[in-house]
Amino acid sequence: MSQDIRHYLDQCPLIAIIRGVTPDEAEAVGAAIFDAGIRIIEVPLNSPDPLDSIARLSARIGNRAHADAVVSIHADGGPAGGRGFHVIRPSWIEGLTDDIHDESRRLGRALRAAYEARTGLPRATYLGGTGLVARSDLGGLRLSDVPAVFIETANMRNATDAAHVRSPRFRRRIARGIADGVRRYLEAQPSPSR
Repeated sequence: MSQDIRHYLDQCPLIAIIRGVTPDEAEAVGAAIFDAGIRIIEVPLNSPDPLDSIARLSARIGNRAHADAVVSIHADGGPAGGRGFHVIRPSWIEGLTDDIHDESRRLGRALRAAYEARTGLPRATYLGGTGLVARSDLGGLRLSDVPAVFIETANMRNATDAAHVRSPRFRRRIARGIADGVRRYLEAQPSPSR
């Protein structure tokens, strides 16, 4: 079990499972659970529109924590013949992502460079090869008030990528690549005293 999960279970040995909650209810329910001291929340995939609920909860928690950045970690399900990783950043949406757009792009570039260097995986061959994609349809990006990106760490429908992800040693490289990218981004931030 991850040290991070143990840390939260030591604080409160409960996991809240919010089955059946709609996306419109998820933020308020999640906030109440968090305020009660529970730090691990699960949204079962048989709930109404669970991915939207998860995205809203993720954005709310990052915003509430006044995080310097949010990185949501995934593995893609692209075409079987396609390989690689990519980072997703928010598109410019006036009044919604305009305040985090530029910093999210900087975070995405730092993460892409560090991840590519650490893992050696190619940039997603099925998305034009830049490894950085802007999207406007992901709630975790649209609703964030802090710089935010998603990283699709590999294409799980590709046998080569999937074999890498099954390797514990390679998963450590994935984790280090993500950590390196976040560190690069944060170290490039101007200090508050400037």
